[in-house]
Amino acid sequence: MMAGRIARAYVVLALSTLCALGYLVGAQEQQLNVASLVLTSGKGDQAQQTALLVIYAVGAVLLLLQVPLRRLLFLGLPLLLLLAWCMASITWSVNPDGTLRRVAALLGTVIIGAYAGIRFDLREMIRLLTYVAAILLIGSLMVGLLDPRAGLDPETRLRGVFHHKNSLGSFSAIALFTLFIRLIIRMDQDTPTRMMLGVLFVLCIFCLALSQSAGPVPSLLVMSLVLWVIRASQMSDGRFRAVLPLVVPAAAMSTAVLIAVVPGAAVFGRDSDLSGRTDIWQFAAMMIGQQPWTGYGFGVFWLGANAPAAPFWKATYNFVPNAHNGFLELGLDVGLFGIALLAAALIGLWVKTGRLLRHSRDVCLYWVWGFILFFCFVNLGEVYGWAGNSPFTILFVYLVVRINVEYAGYRARARSRRASNAELGAVGSGSFAS
Repeated sequence: MMAGRIARAYVVLALSTLCALGYLVGAQEQQLNVASLVLTSGKGDQAQQTALLVIYAVGAVLLLLQVPLRRLLFLGLPLLLLLAWCMASITWSVNPDGTLRRVAALLGTVIIGAYAGIRFDLREMIRLLTYVAAILLIGSLMVGLLDPRAGLDPETRLRGVFHHKNSLGSFSAIALFTLFIRLIIRMDQDTPTRMMLGVLFVLCIFCLALSQSAGPVPSLLVMSLVLWVIRASQMSDGRFRAVLPLVVPAAAMSTAVLIAVVPGAAVFGRDSDLSGRTDIWQFAAMMIGQQPWTGYGFGVFWLGANAPAAPFWKATYNFVPNAHNGFLELGLDVGLFGIALLAAALIGLWVKTGRLLRHSRDVCLYWVWGFILFFCFVNLGEVYGWAGNSPFTILFVYLVVRINVEYAGYRARARSRRASNAELGAVGSGSFAS
């Protein structure tokens, strides 16, 4: 019992601290697009590094004390290879010291996700994430009201305790979906708890709107639409699946017409170049083409004044700290091989979740599919894919490990049933069978 309480408290505290670390150490940006912030980024922040070291050290100790190390194999081959490839990139990195620090942060992040995946099932993790959402969203609104210099960004958009308003928006969106799943599966029967969850649901919408973060909104819509189509297809008597080939092209054509009439970026409240992202993506794609297989070393392409990104900063005066695309960022870090491994992990997670859903009908598994869809879509405009110190990386690793644990249990039960049926068949086939 005590070990379980410690594990729950640690996961909630670790996720909350990682999200709010910029506010806790006073490192939130007070100006946008400042050259000095990226040119000196290679030095790191001592206070943040110390706090992160403590969090990851505690996670490593808990993992060693409470979890057999062989269970780390539930990370699966794609993620184990991707982690090893990132570590190996120290040998060819343009900044080996920087890559070493970033790999250490990634390893700590993976430890937290793996520990949670081994210890907690989906229902328990949904409950824990609800606690994290309550802490962060209530805290963000309070900071926005009481300390506007910290809680609002330089353009007066709400960021709360998060480092950036897009981080608040993305977290609010995934918390919104998590609360939706918790409410529809009726994890809580008592009225006061359900009322508090309803209030928190409204707070998620409120924070998402005040952050004015455009990326999470279409991601949330796409996730909801795809899950609705999947659910309707599963519940249909066949007529829905029959018209699906007509519905999908019609929806795609309607979207194309909308974008042709109204610029796609304007639909989501951005300018025509997606807040400068198109130039960044073109540069990132060009630089991946120069180092397609190995990349430039994990986490260092945008690190410091001598980084490979320096020509872009000098040419555009757009002092961005990353590629604003999780897949391009991974390509810059560890090449196309790294992107392929991440894709293999995502595909494996999707397929195993689908197989489990066919046999268990557990609605919590839709939370997994929803996260995958949101994760893939939001990474088209932000870097949440495979990064150290990222709560989204923790949740991704958690789901990979948890689904691998559940899938291994499902296969073991299936083998047991087949063995039992074979034994019964052997008994019934004898000459004295009645």
